[in-house]
Amino acid sequence: MDFYSQTNISIHLINSSPDTDDKVVIKKYLNRDEFEVTYTDYNIGLPVTHRLSMQYNEVLDYIYIILKNQSMDKEGFSEIQVSVPAIPRLIVSADKMKQLYYRDHFFNMIREGLKMLGKTDKLVNRESVYRTHLKFYD
Repeated sequence: MDFYSQTNISIHLINSSPDTDDKVVIKKYLNRDEFEVTYTDYNIGLPVTHRLSMQYNEVLDYIYIILKNQSMDKEGFSEIQVSVPAIPRLIVSADKMKQLYYRDHFFNMIREGLKMLGKTDKLVNRESVYRTHLKFYD
């Protein structure tokens, strides 16, 4: 049985049509030195999900290719949003990936996020849990 990090890295590739966005989610296996990478894209309006197990360097190579592809794609995404544990999410116009500065920044942000995955806990605010409990049972 595999155990995963409580947090993940999310790369949201946003299209002008909301039902066709692609998404990459990266989790760390806690019981082995690998990451699970899940990529969901839409083919003819239906989601297709691909799941891979990768070593740290393989994930970095994969992320590099995704960012580089966006810089070259004639019909690329309109925006890219990256969410990394314990760092504010970042969203930019996808055409910024044509500039090395932006690609490097996203790449470095994700690289640092990979290092934090097994070290970051997701905390739940006790008051929000209490209020949610009251909402459902009052």
